[in-house]
Amino acid sequence: MSALIARRHFILSSLALASACVVTTRSFAQARKLGDRPIKIIVPFAAGGGVDVFARLLSEKLRQKNGLTIIVDNRAGANGSLGGNAVRIAEPDGTTLLFSAGTHVMARQVMKNAPYDPIDDFAAIARVGEAPMMLIASPKVAANNIAELIAEARKAPDKWNSRPRLSARPGIWPSSTSTASRD
Repeated sequence: MSALIARRHFILSSLALASACVVTTRSFAQARKLGDRPIKIIVPFAAGGGVDVFARLLSEKLRQKNGLTIIVDNRAGANGSLGGNAVRIAEPDGTTLLFSAGTHVMARQVMKNAPYDPIDDFAAIARVGEAPMMLIASPKVAANNIAELIAEARKAPDKWNSRPRLSARPGIWPSSTSTASRD
């Protein structure tokens, strides 16, 4: 083999090997740094409520401390399941988060056809706050505790109604209340 052909063979082989390395390294997934893309915090309740206000306060602190771009997206409706389902079907890249109340874990208990399993379809990241839960009954109700209230409601379930309500305003810590009354 002549020196010219050997040199040409060496150069072509080297170029083929180098281009294969370049293509291979580009095809590997590159880890993204936090902050390369905006973080979307989905609040499954209406804007202006207690959960929304707290999500916005937290996102502002994260912006100030870490320089992150954070979007708070309210997706209210269907007992919070519209927002929860939006997070469930989002790309699992860590940039879409659900900021919900503790009621999120009760989706299967309070909905006939919950679009997700609140335990299996989500991974808890952090607990960022607490809110009191209250059960309030009319003074006309004879029960003095929860056990007596349940017993009385079981005796005549058709005479009872309940109404869950979120009583939260900006600047006031959210509290969930349920009222029970007898017709």
